[in-house]
Amino acid sequence: QSAGAQTNPQPIPILAPPPPPGAGHGGGTGGGGARGSSGSSGGGNEKGYPGVVGVSGGGGCGGGIGSGGVAGGTTGTGGFGGGGGKGGLGGYAVIAGQGDTTTNTIIGMGSGGGGGGGGGAGWKPYFDSPTSGGGGGGAGNRGAGSISLTAADVIIVRGAIFAEGAINAAGNGGSGQTAGFPGTGGVGGNAFSSALSRGGSGGGSIQEQCYSAGDGGVGGSGAGGGIFLKASCVDTLGANISNLGGGNNKTNGGTLKIFYIDIQGGSLTNVGRVYLKQTGIPEAGTVFEF
Repeated sequence: QSAGAQTNPQPIPILAPPPPPGAGHGGGTGGGGARGSSGSSGGGNEKGYPGVVGVSGGGGCGGGIGSGGVAGGTTGTGGFGGGGGKGGLGGYAVIAGQGDTTTNTIIGMGSGGGGGGGGGAGWKPYFDSPTSGGGGGGAGNRGAGSISLTAADVIIVRGAIFAEGAINAAGNGGSGQTAGFPGTGGVGGNAFSSALSRGGSGGGSIQEQCYSAGDGGVGGSGAGGGIFLKASCVDTLGANISNLGGGNNKTNGGTLKIFYIDIQGGSLTNVGRVYLKQTGIPEAGTVFEF
């Protein structure tokens, strides 16, 4: 291909292993599980308390925040404590999605997912019955960091460039206590600890005394981050480039921007958005040999 003023360019080697997912904005803390109602208060048919709403994930730069999970209801199906809602996805420029429309050289990090909601407490049908606490919500996962590569002449990518959001990589919610007076709700998952983002289990039921509490919701996945490549000639033929959201989700993937004079490459499908901009006309009489 003709471009620039250099022949026989050498590739820029990308030999390091890809960075771990989730180097961007942090996720939200999971909501705490509901405390069971007092065993000695009220008469029969007493509903448990609702769980706590999960905390929204981090935003800023290119990322819209991930919404927190909905709290578990006081009663679910058949009188059991309601389960906490799943934490929302982190986003790139918008909440839980890909809303980037920029055409400049600016890229952003992906935002974190929201924490799962806490589970609702158990329900008691009799006076002086013990009641179980709801499970804590799982923490939201971190979004991806951003990557920028700029060269005066040539960028040739033959390896991998990853800026992917995390999934199943933050703190689990704690389990609720079975049949306490009242049962203690599980703590929300810590967004800065490493686990599987799972909601804790609600406290169990005791026959003819109380129904079980709700489980905590799972933490939301993080958004993908931005990737920027700029050179006179950019060659990504055969490269593995991905900035999807956690769990290979394209919905909240980041933006890939390539600014070039000449370009050659394959299909760029593992990204949330692609923006290509030609910055000049190739000079006649010069040839890049790949």
